Amino acid sequence: MKGFEIVTLTSDGKDPTIVAPAPGGLKMSDFTFTWSPDGRSIAYPCSKGLNDERYAVCVANVKTGVNYRLTSAPSTKIEPYAWGPQGEIVSDCNDRDVCLVNAKTGQLTFVTRTGRSARDAYVFGDDLVWSPDGRTLAFTCRRNDQQDRRFCFLTNDGKLTVQSRSWNSVHLEGWTPDSKRIVWRGRFSGSQPVSYHEQNVDGSGLEPLPANAAVVGPFYSADGRKRLAPATKGYGLAIEQVSGRPPRKIIVPANNLIWDYAFQPLHAG
Repeated sequence: MKGFEIVTLTSDGKDPTIVAPAPGGLKMSDFTFTWSPDGRSIAYPCSKGLNDERYAVCVANVKTGVNYRLTSAPSTKIEPYAWGPQGEIVSDCNDRDVCLVNAKTGQLTFVTRTGRSARDAYVFGDDLVWSPDGRTLAFTCRRNDQQDRRFCFLTNDGKLTVQSRSWNSVHLEGWTPDSKRIVWRGRFSGSQPVSYHEQNVDGSGLEPLPANAAVVGPFYSADGRKRLAPATKGYGLAIEQVSGRPPRKIIVPANNLIWDYAFQPLHAG
């Protein structure tokens, strides 16, 4: 098994370039990654082998192709998810805790500290998104079990809050451009269809995503009007309009398995 790779390509699906892992270097040990805010680097989990779960954080420069290991905590499994504007990479430590990795030094700081059971922690999935103003990180979390899905918020001063209400199924998509409302995809009960919603950070103002919405998040274009989505059950990749249902533009053939995806931030020079 060759393992995971990070590949960049243009919005029309051309010029694929492998940027990580580096040949002969550490392996990419899981399919998560996060862009730096300037769009020049990508952080990803790495280890010596595909079956080695002592994940570190590696960084790839997308222009030069240089890869390097950022963290050195051999007893801690670290997976990077959201590279914030203040230089902190919000990560999952040991499958149960929220931790921060300093993007310059690799220093590790725990936000939550739990016992041996992941069921007691604020464990999250892959949907962590910083607000456009860089002040708040939103993500889905749980308190007790897999069905207890709710929203957590981490401010840049280190304060973590958890919304009291839980949902049947939620996935955080991003924020409105003014940083006041989050956008999420999900449903309230198992009998309802999955759809898009927006709401205030305090849980009020819940409503369907408006037809003229713009969304700021890793799956969304710089203008917030288009999003990346699997072409069919994880195989291939497509670009579609946020509102309405025009024909989808397939940018990667459907026989290519895509585990994770994100638009490059616009700031790259």
